[in-house]
Amino acid sequence: QRRNNAEYFQKIFLNTDYVSIQKENQYSSWFGFSMILKGKLKNKRDYVLSSLKEKGIETRPIISGNFLKYPVTKFMDYSIYGNTKNSEEIDRNGFFIGNNHIGLEKELNYFKKTMKDL
Repeated sequence: QRRNNAEYFQKIFLNTDYVSIQKENQYSSWFGFSMILKGKLKNKRDYVLSSLKEKGIETRPIISGNFLKYPVTKFMDYSIYGNTKNSEEIDRNGFFIGNNHIGLEKELNYFKKTMKDL
């Protein structure tokens, strides 16, 4: 059922101008649906997440965003190769909503309408 939910999620969000959705590489577990804000919602993640929360839609960050921003890094021995633009983009514009083992067509339609109306 998670894969069926993912297929539906991909179908309804494939060509939106306000969010980029995850692509499946081989066999995703589809524990959730990751997305990156773009277009009219780019760099408005706080607004989007608070609006979704007001509508009863829970969200989570994608991993931890840019881990280099966390105070714990001062205790670690690490080096950075190249730049961190992708982790910065995820930190500023990424989030996910959860999936489930039951059909979510109604809930995903509600989520899409809510996102479109923002």
